[in-house]
Amino acid sequence: MEEIVEKLFSHYDSDKDGFVEFSDFAKILSKLEVELLANYPIQRNFATFDINKFPGYDLNELIAYIKNSQKYESLRKECSEFFTKLDEDKDGLVCTDQLRNNPTYALIFKQYSKSEANLEEFTNILIERLFQTIIDKQ
Repeated sequence: MEEIVEKLFSHYDSDKDGFVEFSDFAKILSKLEVELLANYPIQRNFATFDINKFPGYDLNELIAYIKNSQKYESLRKECSEFFTKLDEDKDGLVCTDQLRNNPTYALIFKQYSKSEANLEEFTNILIERLFQTIIDKQ
């Protein structure tokens, strides 16, 4: 997920100062379909969750904001449930070779070189692919 956010961040950091301004922050959240963290107007969310209080969000702040979103947590929960179903022997690993050979999952796991994935790796692969799909649709 961080790689996708980093690409968006780099795209919107037009002056390359290491920060995205409010309007770009709003565009990134919209692109990723990430909701606001609080029931405040977006400008207040931007100010409230700005950790370093510089005039913009750096990459780490943006990633932290997204990781604290309900969308991200919901996706992690869904991935965990899916992983549990696939981990038939309950050893904490799923066989990615089998997933690459399955037409439904082949595209998602084609670039993953290891033959097995733990929950964290599995979740990161799925969430990154989902965010990439959302961006590609727009």
